Amino acid sequence: SQPHRTRTAFAGPTRERGTSAPYAMAPRVRRSSTAAPVCLAAFAATLVASTASRWLLFCGSPSTAARTAVVARSAGFDGAPAPARKKAKVALSEEQLRADHGDAWTLVDSVLRGNKAESPEAIMRARFTAVKYKDAAFLAATEIDENADRKQRTESWKQVLGLVEKDPIQNLLSFGGESDIESLKSVRSFQIVSTLDDDVEFKIACSNGKVLHEKSTFKKDAKWGYVYTGESEFGKWESA
Repeated sequence: SQPHRTRTAFAGPTRERGTSAPYAMAPRVRRSSTAAPVCLAAFAATLVASTASRWLLFCGSPSTAARTAVVARSAGFDGAPAPARKKAKVALSEEQLRADHGDAWTLVDSVLRGNKAESPEAIMRARFTAVKYKDAAFLAATEIDENADRKQRTESWKQVLGLVEKDPIQNLLSFGGESDIESLKSVRSFQIVSTLDDDVEFKIACSNGKVLHEKSTFKKDAKWGYVYTGESEFGKWESA
């Protein structure tokens, strides 16, 4: 039988692909009825859509010969269809991007400079960099969630990344502890497992030893090149 699609940490609430049914309590990811959804985008949407349970998981071009050691990259999202992006929030060097993406660092560099992502892999890599450097606005801007607007998604990401205090209801639901998705407050490494068409399978290793393993779907976007659809074939937390 065909697996279901559920939202993951990089996604929003869950529903089956191709249906108009309401989102479930977690990110959209194809999964069995007993599987626990864990995708990035899913968490952001879930924080807003439900008070019972929340989830969340979260995806260049060749470099020129001469460039400065540190380049300003605009990863923020400025709202309406504005002609220009906001100024860079964080200055990242080639060395910093290479540390996470190797030779694929130029894919991220291009996106953060304001260019459209040339592939689903490019935007997924940029989203990982946004998680590492805590750019909630970029994460909210490069994902789709029919149950939450961009402002709500941004606030949800701020909670996930530890930029603001956890919602009181969330704190009660987690009994004052830390949920898996909050492992994204501190990440160590990123790995692309495979890419096929609009799907990207990846792993994010966190500082607490947990690993987010997810396969998510992206779609073309007029502004960003590609954005995360909120649907994932699967999203799960593993041990390093």
